[in-house]
Amino acid sequence: MASNETERHCAVCNKTVSFGLGGEANWLEHVGSKAHQQNKRAAEGTKDIKSYFNFKPKAPRTSAPPAAATPSGSQGPIPLQPAPPSPVLVIDDDFAPDATPVADAETTTSDPRKVLLARLRLVISTLPPTIPLASESDPIASFAINPVTLVGTGQDPWEDVIHGAIDSLMYDGARSKNSLELSRSIRRGENGMSGLADWMEKCFFVLQIPLGMLEPRIERLIQAMLLLGASTSVESQPSPTSQPVPEKMSAHSKTSFGCNGQEIPLKDGQSPFLSYPLALHTHRELPWSVEFGPKLIIRSYECKRALEASSICAPCKKLLRHPTIKNLLERNEDGPKPGTTFAYLTVGNMQTLLRKKNDQINGLKLSGLTLSQTLLVRATHLEAYSRLRIAVARNDVPRIHTIIANDLKNGASLFASLEKVGRATEGNFNPKSYVRSEHQLSYLLWQLGGRAAAELGHRCLGLPSIPTVKRHIATTPLVVSPKAPVKDEMQHNLRISYPTPFASSSDHSIGPGF
Repeated sequence: MASNETERHCAVCNKTVSFGLGGEANWLEHVGSKAHQQNKRAAEGTKDIKSYFNFKPKAPRTSAPPAAATPSGSQGPIPLQPAPPSPVLVIDDDFAPDATPVADAETTTSDPRKVLLARLRLVISTLPPTIPLASESDPIASFAINPVTLVGTGQDPWEDVIHGAIDSLMYDGARSKNSLELSRSIRRGENGMSGLADWMEKCFFVLQIPLGMLEPRIERLIQAMLLLGASTSVESQPSPTSQPVPEKMSAHSKTSFGCNGQEIPLKDGQSPFLSYPLALHTHRELPWSVEFGPKLIIRSYECKRALEASSICAPCKKLLRHPTIKNLLERNEDGPKPGTTFAYLTVGNMQTLLRKKNDQINGLKLSGLTLSQTLLVRATHLEAYSRLRIAVARNDVPRIHTIIANDLKNGASLFASLEKVGRATEGNFNPKSYVRSEHQLSYLLWQLGGRAAAELGHRCLGLPSIPTVKRHIATTPLVVSPKAPVKDEMQHNLRISYPTPFASSSDHSIGPGF
C-alpha cells in the first residue's frame, strides 16, 4: 500500500517507489525494469516450454496492479494481494499528452540538467489535448532530428549550430518573442515539444552544451506552455479514472488560438515603421498598444488573448472604427493636410515634410546668392558713377560730352568711359567729332598717297583714321571700258560723276570715285 500520495509500494519487489518529479512515469519505469521482471517470474514460477507455442491473446495496453509475493513452497494458485488504486494509463499517439519516462528522484536530483529536462518533460506531458499535433511544415518540427548530425568538423557546437537554431524559434529577427508569441509555435507530438525535449537532452549530454546556455530558453518555453494551460505538477491533472477519456483530437480539430491583433491596412510600398504616429501616445490616452513587424498591428488593452473561431477578438476589431484610426488611414492614403499638428504625423510624413523644407531652404539660398551677386554688380556700377562724377568735378575734361556720347553709341560700359575720361584728363586721349570735309580730306589722302599718307594725316593733322573714313564714305567705282565705251557704260559713269537730285543715295556727289 502507498504510504502517501507521492509514493507506491511494490509487493513483488517489496519496495516503495517514489513518484518524485516524474509522477506516474516513475512507477511505470519501475514496473518495466529488469529487476521487477525477474522478481515477478520468480514469484510466478517457471513455465512449461510448450507454452511458448500457445496463442497469446493481445493484452490491452494498461497498467495492472502488481501481484503480491508468496512463499515458493506454497501450493495452488498465487493469491493476489490488494494493491493501492492506480489510474489506468491509455496510450494513444493521436491524443495522449507527451509522456516520456523520467529518471527516479535519486538520479534526477544529482544533475541539474536532468532536473531541468525532467521539469520540461513534465510540463510537456500536461499540455492540453487542444494543442495541435506538429506537422513537418511547422517551425518546431526542425528540432525533431539529432543535433549531433548538424555539427561539422572543426565547428563549435554552440556558436556555429545550436545557438542559431534555438534562437530561430525564440526570436523574430532581432526582437525577442514574448510568451504569447512563443506559445503560437507550441505543438504536441514527436515533431513538436517531445522532439524538442530529446533535442535538448542530446545537446546537454552528447554535445556538452553548458546548462547556462540553454536554461533561460527552456524556462521561456515552459512559461509559454503554462500560458496554454500546461502545469508543472502531476497532481493538478485530473485522474483518468475520475472522468471519461476525451475523444481523440487531430491536428485539424477546433483548437484555441491567440488573438493576432488588428492589422492597419497600408498601401503597397508603405513600411509599418514609417506609417504610425508614435508621438500621439505622449499627447493622448489611447486604448491600444502598437506592434511593429512585417505588418502594423494594434492591440486593444481589453484584448481577449485566447480565441476559438476567429483570429481577431471583438475589442481589437472595434479599433478600426475609432476616430483616431480613421484619421490615420486617411492621412496614410491622401497625405496630411497643411497645418497638421506634428504629433499626428508619422515618420514617413515627417520625412516628406523635411524634404520639402530642405527644397525651400535650398531655393532661398540660391535666390539669396543670386540677389547678392546682383547687388554687388550694382554697387560696383554705383561706385563707378561716383568716380566719374568726382573725375568730372576735379578736372576740366576736354570734350567730355563727346566721350560719353560715343561710348553710349558704341555700347561701351561705364568703366570704359571712366577709363577714357581718365586718359583725357592726363592728355593721352583727345576725343573729337569730325565733320564731312575732314572725312573727305582723309579719304583723298588715302586714295592719292595710300595708307601711309592717310596715317600721316591722321597723326599730324588730326584727320580721321582709315577705319573711320571707311565707315563714313561709301564709294561707287567707275566702269572701265576695255575698248570703245558703249552707251550704257558712258551713262553709268556720267551719273556717278555728275549726279542729279534724283540720283541714288549710293552715288556720291563729290565727283568720280566718291
